[in-house]
Amino acid sequence: MKYNIDCHFHPNISRNDTKAVKQCTKRWNELKEKNVTVVISTEHAYKNPERAYKFMQKTKPENCFLFPGVEYVTKENVDLIIFSDNERIYTHKELEPFTMTLQQTVDFVSKNNLYCSVPHPHTLGLTSILKKKGVKEYQKYAALFGAVEISNTAFENLRLLFSLPILRWFSKKKIISCDKTSVLPKEDYPQKYTFLTAGSDAHFYGEAGTYITVSCTSQDLFQTIVTNKNPEVTVHKQEKIDFRLLVRGAHVALTEFLIKLRIKVFR
Repeated sequence: MKYNIDCHFHPNISRNDTKAVKQCTKRWNELKEKNVTVVISTEHAYKNPERAYKFMQKTKPENCFLFPGVEYVTKENVDLIIFSDNERIYTHKELEPFTMTLQQTVDFVSKNNLYCSVPHPHTLGLTSILKKKGVKEYQKYAALFGAVEISNTAFENLRLLFSLPILRWFSKKKIISCDKTSVLPKEDYPQKYTFLTAGSDAHFYGEAGTYITVSCTSQDLFQTIVTNKNPEVTVHKQEKIDFRLLVRGAHVALTEFLIKLRIKVFR
């Protein structure tokens, strides 16, 4: 059977439980509309990923699958997608933000039988491993973790905005970063890897639609995800700017930045 899997998904739920249920139900409805039946829940480490996962699990439709994960952030401020097939992942205090270095995270993932994919190497934000550590270190850690995210469509709206005639001349580098995030160039694949991932990095309704497709039984689903070196990838492309999502995205980006800043200052 074929399964479409979003390997990078943020429930981004309200602190209010009733609203959280409604939000997750709406997100699942969108995922089903876009033929995504498998999700790895990867809420940010500083936004209660366990609670987000549990609300997604509570509202999960029949015949859909959900795996627990987190978008971890290292001491170097580098994002990593860490996930498992077991909810025990959320018992690890080490996965609190800024707890481990990249090398410590490699050792931790290996020791605890977890899986890690290096997300959006070319991201516009401050958490790009390429920008933080350079090509050589990126290749080193991508190989050590054994996986990299080859498609992430978080910046589709921004790419369209930067491509407007009035902004294009000043935004050439940003457009290139957006394009390389949406589809990672083959030359940026790790020299050695165990599996490849892709995901929408969706924070809001309307952003889902990027996924990998695998063929397997439901019993072999997780193992297939973490051993598939050549997944079929569907990339969700927007045709026009959604200004509502742009505003909401800017707001959540600022909010997340301030949360991380507060953690760093008061930890």
